[in-house]
Amino acid sequence: MASCTGPKTSAWALILLANTPWFNVPGKRTMPIDYRDEGAVTIVGNVAGVLSDARHFDAARDLDALLDQGRRRFVIELSGVGSPGPTALGLLMTLVRQIRRRGGEVAFARVGRSTMQVFEEMQMDAHVDLFRTVAEAVQFLRPLGEEPSGCDDQA
Repeated sequence: MASCTGPKTSAWALILLANTPWFNVPGKRTMPIDYRDEGAVTIVGNVAGVLSDARHFDAARDLDALLDQGRRRFVIELSGVGSPGPTALGLLMTLVRQIRRRGGEVAFARVGRSTMQVFEEMQMDAHVDLFRTVAEAVQFLRPLGEEPSGCDDQA
């Protein structure tokens, strides 16, 4: 089994941009995107927190920071996201457009039944790739010839 250390997989990291106004405001809660790398694929988490209170967090800005670093393959983990309303769907589709506009690829993982139902009813499942597990989404986006590290989340 491959080790979870080294260049293929980084530890969970937080994008905390200390020079941003929302970060240094006393009493304001921050909800940064969590991310980790699985080879050439970046797995983005804490989306449920961002969707539940997006006014505390500018997801597009932090995603831009990842894109600026050269990342182009993203799995957006939707665990904990219930039945998304119009605002949440709008934010998710904005993130998808942002990634694709910069030449990237994106898939959603850990898509729950209620979220899947909304995507199907809105016919959005024709525009994004949806997977039950992170491992499936990573495999889908992994470049040809790249070996799995054996560290991906199976759930």
